[in-house]
Amino acid sequence: MRVRAAALLAATLLVPSLVPLLGAPPAQAATRLTGVFAFTPGTCSGGTPSGSYFRMILASGTPSGPFLSNSDSACDDETYTLLSPGSDRGLRLGELQPQPSPVFDGSGNARASGLIRPVRFYGVDFSAATNAVDPQTGAKVSAPQVAVSGSTVSADLRALGVSWNNQHFNQGAPKPDGTTPGNTRLATGRYDAATGALTLHWTSQIQGGPFNGFTGLWHLTGKVSKNAAPAATTPAATQAPGGTVDGGAAPTTAATTPPGSSATPSAAASVAASRGTSPSGSPAPATEGAEVEETAAPPDVPVTTASQSGGDDGGLGLPAVLAVVLAVAVAAGGFVVRRRS
Repeated sequence: MRVRAAALLAATLLVPSLVPLLGAPPAQAATRLTGVFAFTPGTCSGGTPSGSYFRMILASGTPSGPFLSNSDSACDDETYTLLSPGSDRGLRLGELQPQPSPVFDGSGNARASGLIRPVRFYGVDFSAATNAVDPQTGAKVSAPQVAVSGSTVSADLRALGVSWNNQHFNQGAPKPDGTTPGNTRLATGRYDAATGALTLHWTSQIQGGPFNGFTGLWHLTGKVSKNAAPAATTPAATQAPGGTVDGGAAPTTAATTPPGSSATPSAAASVAASRGTSPSGSPAPATEGAEVEETAAPPDVPVTTASQSGGDDGGLGLPAVLAVVLAVAVAAGGFVVRRRS
């Protein structure tokens, strides 16, 4: 009896100290998507915006609004600006899509047309590009990356910049310095490996200039034209808490456009000042009660690069731990026997 009691006591004391050596179950391998994310053009068919679009959150708002109306919007709810893919069919993953030279025409319209087609915003075309050096901050940035692990999507879009009216606005997430200030939320969404379908949703708060404090909300949905490749690296920034993404793992949370989400006098003045005109043309108010597909991007789950099949994780493994426990138990039992003899 004393032998078994000593063995049990040894196992009870030893196993808790060895549990950390087992380590957590290996995480699913992360994969980095490559090729072109050819996104679906936005549409307002049926009265509900879908596909790919852009919205601008007022400086006083949160990732769920209120939003600035765009007088050039094709939607009844003018807070939606519809996006269409450019000559590159969309966003190149792992590659840069630099803006042309000159960046603007004589009227301040953006000329970049590879990533998206230039789209009207208060009488002036804006467009997007990804450059090795961010035009607004002058910081060197890496090409866009999107990584998936199971149903989790992570992205690093710090290179994304918008040009409009002879001005530049970084609209990446994270920002070029790797931070997520204010309402900035990292891009997340959903990827279907069988079809290549991908949805990305993020917000990026503008820093500096006449739109300082305003936030761009981006929603792109479409397909990746090439298969995924093993991820050499994964996006390092951490996602700040937010809401749910349309088509994500969690059910889509429908919300209503807040009443009075049209531009405030200060917002209209900012737009007018950026264009060098008077704010007499106040933006039309957004349609009250119009449904919004989502609010903000969901919390990001950090993607790891551990092999799905396991491998050497630095731990002993369950058989080894059990062998150690047994050896200690036997040794303890033998010690008791010798004492009794």
